[in-house]
Amino acid sequence: MSRLLFALLLLLPGALFGASSRAELIFNIQSAIKTQNSAALAQCFNFDGADDATRKAYARVIKSMCTWPAPIVQTSERDGKGQLKMVKDGRSVHLNGDWTFQVHLYASPDKKQGFVFPAGQVRGDYYILLAIPD
Repeated sequence: MSRLLFALLLLLPGALFGASSRAELIFNIQSAIKTQNSAALAQCFNFDGADDATRKAYARVIKSMCTWPAPIVQTSERDGKGQLKMVKDGRSVHLNGDWTFQVHLYASPDKKQGFVFPAGQVRGDYYILLAIPD
């Protein structure tokens, strides 16, 4: 059942389950990753505007993170201001929300394996943000 829900969440075009605060987002991420609940972790990401290839790539990353034996979740503040615009795979992309901080997810306390994601607000809710085509 959880695999089906996870797959459906990644395929839905809109974000459905935003956190009402930054603290709630971090709590949701910690809870999902520590209980190895990939569907709950997927709800922490804003998939609005993401193409199928991006959704599939993040599905693999999320599934992998939910197998980590001793995950660590941390945050850091964003130094810059304004919308991030960059070129990825030859096309112009931007983040699908207002990037205000980063979420660091590590496989273990030694921090040798992990990811750093941009995070912030989308329509008043908090999510991990994705790069989407302009």
